[in-house]
Parts: sequence; structure tokens; C-alpha cells
Amino acid sequence: MGSAAVVLQFAAAFGLFFLAPQWLQYVHGQSPLHAAPWLAPMALGIAPTAQVTPVLLHRFGARAVAAWGWAGWRPAWCC
Repeated sequence: MGSAAVVLQFAAAFGLFFLAPQWLQYVHGQSPLHAAPWLAPMALGIAPTAQVTPVLLHRFGARAVAAWGWAGWRPAWCC
């Protein structure tokens, strides 16, 4: 179960990282240099989370951390 959750999270992240710049460029007509700053907040959120995740995993377990990760992606799916 834990491995499947990780695979699904990586697939969702890859899809977002791959398609979001294209969406900004083709749908909104932005150049690559104008689309990149719109994606910077994701990097600013992912970098600290990646540093804290091992501590959270040790303290709360894989299931709780995976659920928290899925909940964090939910706003991106709704918009």
C-alpha cells in the first residue's frame, strides 16, 4: 500500500511538473521565461518539505505522511 501511494504521488508530481509549464505557455501564451516564475512557489514549498519529511515519517509513519501529501495536492486538483 505504501509503495503504491509513493508511485501515485510521483506520477502526479511528474504530470504537474511536465504539464503546468506547457499549459502556461500554450493556453496563456506566456514565454518560457514568463512561465517559470509562476512555478517557483512550488519549488519553495517542495524544498523545505523534502527536508522535514524524514522526521515526519519517523514520528508519524508512512500512512499519515502519505495522506498529508495527498491532501497537499488536493487544492491543485480542484482549480
